Amino acid sequence: MPVGVTVSAVEIPPAITSNWNTTNQFIVGFTDGGPVGVPIAVTTLANVSAIGAPNGSINPYNSRDAGCASVFDAIDKTLREDGSASPMIYVSRVVHGTPASASITLAPSAALTLTAKYVGAGGNGIYVAVANNTTYYTLSLQDSAGNVLVTSPQLTTLAAGVAWCATTGYVTAVSSGSTLPSTAAATAMSGGADNHASATLTDIQNALAAFSPVLGPGQVMAPGMTNTTYSGLWSALATHASTNNRVAIGSMDDNQPAATEVTDLGTLGASGVGTYIGMWAGNRNVPGIASGTTRSLSPDSTIAGLISRADTATGNVNTAAAGIKYPPAYDLGPTSLVSGSPFDTYSNTDLQTLNAAGINTFQTIDGVGCNYGFVTPVLMTADGIYWQFNHSRLRMWIVAQAQMIGQDYMFGQIDGQQGLQNAFATALEGMLDPLWRAGALYGATGLGGAYAVDTGSDINTPATMAAGQLNALLTVSFSYFAQNVQVTVNVVPIGTPV
Repeated sequence: MPVGVTVSAVEIPPAITSNWNTTNQFIVGFTDGGPVGVPIAVTTLANVSAIGAPNGSINPYNSRDAGCASVFDAIDKTLREDGSASPMIYVSRVVHGTPASASITLAPSAALTLTAKYVGAGGNGIYVAVANNTTYYTLSLQDSAGNVLVTSPQLTTLAAGVAWCATTGYVTAVSSGSTLPSTAAATAMSGGADNHASATLTDIQNALAAFSPVLGPGQVMAPGMTNTTYSGLWSALATHASTNNRVAIGSMDDNQPAATEVTDLGTLGASGVGTYIGMWAGNRNVPGIASGTTRSLSPDSTIAGLISRADTATGNVNTAAAGIKYPPAYDLGPTSLVSGSPFDTYSNTDLQTLNAAGINTFQTIDGVGCNYGFVTPVLMTADGIYWQFNHSRLRMWIVAQAQMIGQDYMFGQIDGQQGLQNAFATALEGMLDPLWRAGALYGATGLGGAYAVDTGSDINTPATMAAGQLNALLTVSFSYFAQNVQVTVNVVPIGTPV
């Protein structure tokens, strides 16, 4: 018998058996810096320099370069759409082969050799300056604009320099000389290289694996990447979400006719993990770094930000982050107009075609540009519940909460008076009741109507208790969002009762 808490979520529950933040985001992509195989936590744009070029200024955009642009822009968009900067954003680097670390050797006679802490081209943006005062020297690490990243104290030995470098977070050092390094102007480290162009789906899957289940639920995405470039990407994102109790946000290729997008989607909805992903079509333009320019972003970051905003505003994870209540805030409109529509990437006819296939897109409603879909690629005819993406997210929340509650009952006594079983049931009811009160669970009443919790003798039998197993069965009914609003106008003659 395994040790731990296991929560299963199915449409027809089987007779078995942290309050983590559902606004959190999990991004895989190319960066110029940061650890490999370890998630990089980003909470504000100010600390996004961990993934890009070293930046000693107060302007976070100085960290953005070609090697990290897609990830940087996705973080920027997500935080701006959320508004409250509440999500924790985890970034996992996609690398291929053995990327090189930048380094520099200080004269004379290789007094010190400094190597960037992290592999990749970001290390080439670290500049090293030396000031030698005969009896001591100081090292200064700077960015490409001359902003000081960190400056050493007065160092009197090479060993002291090695020890100080290890504390910087930027470089490490070794010594193979005997003379203190000579004075030198700020000089760039070199040799840092990535192999982004050769990356494969396996590399992306390796990066996803860094997001362990202990980080909790949230949205998973790969900004700037599509199934065209990395065949199997959408399935990989959905599979990760399924395995780790998350949901994925996938982006379709930009500037493609609706019929082509439907063809490209293929059989993702019938793949077995289709209920764990939502697909969006239509890149979005946002203000560029330089005045008067724009950046084109895949739609995943916009949706992640809107989800975070909706969760924060309503406290109801079943809310569909769509429609005129949640217009993108940091958005200049669509990047492409393949349909010829003056406002939207797709015409209303195209929108209907995409939605029917399980693809979401954007639309201008009453002059307001907004996300106008919240479905999964699983068709309504194939799955009457999880064709709505909000239901996928609600399932995620319930599983995460039940996991945390279950931990409180690990190693408790399963006694004959039903004490532990009843307490477990009460705790689970306390989890579900606020969902019903918020309208997320459907029913005129809560317990016994919108939801039921069973920890009785039918599932906690003498055999299961003897095996050290505590079981609970949750039966819930999810509320649906309105996707089709119909109004009938009945005009009657004057004098006719209305």
